[in-house]
Amino acid sequence: MLNLLEDCLERKGNAVGTFLGVTTPAIMEAIASSGLDFVVIDTEHGPYGTESMNDLISTASLLGISPLVRIADLTHGEMQHALDNGADGVIIPCLREVDEFRKAVDLGKFPPLGNSTRSPSLIPVTPEPTLATRATPSEPTGAGSFGFTP
Repeated sequence: MLNLLEDCLERKGNAVGTFLGVTTPAIMEAIASSGLDFVVIDTEHGPYGTESMNDLISTASLLGISPLVRIADLTHGEMQHALDNGADGVIIPCLREVDEFRKAVDLGKFPPLGNSTRSPSLIPVTPEPTLATRATPSEPTGAGSFGFTP
């Protein structure tokens, strides 16, 4: 499978990961070697611009850990920056209304399910990013970490 998180869920039935709070790609090697399945690059609260987010997504993918991006808000630009740069999925904070969930699918899925587009100038490490719709939060697994189950 092209999506590392989906592959992990297919194989193991669950996934364990953590949030990343620094912009240094070198820390990703330690995270990947720890046995975690995914890392969340938190652009809502973290110090990330598009360039550092892209570097972290690429590094995570190359090291075999699934990169997820928590976007700051539900806009076309936020969603496209994460997905065009190769995130395996996005976490969208503060969705409360059905229309907001519909907008998330519309922005995050390619036709016929949505209206997402792909920038031809960007070549992500994982060529088919998807909205992590199959994952649902499970019980906390420790400080700063959380898990997903299908």
